[in-house]
Amino acid sequence: MLAADYPIRRLCRWLDCPASSYYLRSRRADDTPLRRLIEHIALECPTYGYRRMTQEVRRRGMAVNPKRVQRIMQEEKLQVQVKRYVRTTYSARGLAPYPNLVKRLTPSYPHQIWCGDITYIRLPSEWGYLAVLMDLLTRGIRGWHLGRSLTEELVYAALEQSLAHHPAPQIHHFDQRVSSIWPTAT
Repeated sequence: MLAADYPIRRLCRWLDCPASSYYLRSRRADDTPLRRLIEHIALECPTYGYRRMTQEVRRRGMAVNPKRVQRIMQEEKLQVQVKRYVRTTYSARGLAPYPNLVKRLTPSYPHQIWCGDITYIRLPSEWGYLAVLMDLLTRGIRGWHLGRSLTEELVYAALEQSLAHHPAPQIHHFDQRVSSIWPTAT
């Protein structure tokens, strides 16, 4: 090695580079253990962004800066996808909503008023939709149906299930669009 025979400053002058570049050591530490830990945590908790990931790494005993965690997650392609807005109510179909028949009513006996709604459920690879019918007096679930698409058939399936096991209600109110009055037994 030439540094043993010649002064560093003279060698740097000959090579036309500053002497500080010889003394500069790479400050970046070996990221391999941290990368492995982040990959392990990402497998356990795939929804963690860099902020949560930083907290989890710290909980497991490693002092780390959030920017470092963010950089590693970007390099390893472990970034979480941003949640997208999913429209679940389609009110611009040209149909007027049915009047709310249960707004001012108080149920006085079971199976007088059934109310229903649809909600969406995030599954690993797609969306699922759940239609539920509930008796307003007892708050008991009378029927439900889980489906892959948001259609009227989802509501009808929940209604058919409930009617197979319970007497028909006097009023059935379901999420603005599917609403009806059942004929009262005389």
